[in-house]
Amino acid sequence: MLKRSNFYVRVCMICFLLTGFTFKGEEKEARVKRVIDGDTFVIENGTSKGEKVRLIGVDAPETRRTARKEIGYYGQEAKQYLTAMLNGKSVKLVFDIGKRDRYGRLLAYVYIGKKFVNRDLVEQGYAVPIR
Repeated sequence: MLKRSNFYVRVCMICFLLTGFTFKGEEKEARVKRVIDGDTFVIENGTSKGEKVRLIGVDAPETRRTARKEIGYYGQEAKQYLTAMLNGKSVKLVFDIGKRDRYGRLLAYVYIGKKFVNRDLVEQGYAVPIR
């Protein structure tokens, strides 16, 4: 039963991401400083480090090995795609109810003009939807 409900949750998430979703939460314009991996990047915030932003609802393969995760297939390709799309550009961040994750990163839906970056990564095959 649990596997079936996980399947339905994933299908709903995919449908949700592929529709013309527009969330009217708190918004912020920011310039992208650098991309960390296929679903995380750093924005300029006046400090030398910047501030990390994690895309809501998507998961891209890892680009480096950590204590809990191995390097994922096509992780570098996902990072290169996101870098080409975002690096040095101004983006609109739209926040959900929870503004930060347990690691202190901002959680956001990201737009470049009218392009919904979170959805684009899934459509292009560089990330998978998560719940």
